[in-house]
Amino acid sequence: MTKDIVITIIGRQTIEQETNQTEVVTEAVYYYKNGHHYVMYDELPDSGPHIVHNRLKFDDHTLEMSKKGGRTDRPLIFRARSPL
Repeated sequence: MTKDIVITIIGRQTIEQETNQTEVVTEAVYYYKNGHHYVMYDELPDSGPHIVHNRLKFDDHTLEMSKKGGRTDRPLIFRARSPL
């Protein structure tokens, strides 16, 4: 079963003691499958006219973010030291 949701993603980047913050609020689709939670959403980056398809896959220990389209098709994987 899928659910339509609204998510807020906040990104922070610090370079030489200067921090920039970006916030995105967008519609997404959530579902649970084989022990993992999934959130799928699209974004239109500032760098071009191509839509980027994003997938967040997570469980108690790992968050994986995959982007398709635009300039990157690489997953970013974050692992927690303790359960989330």
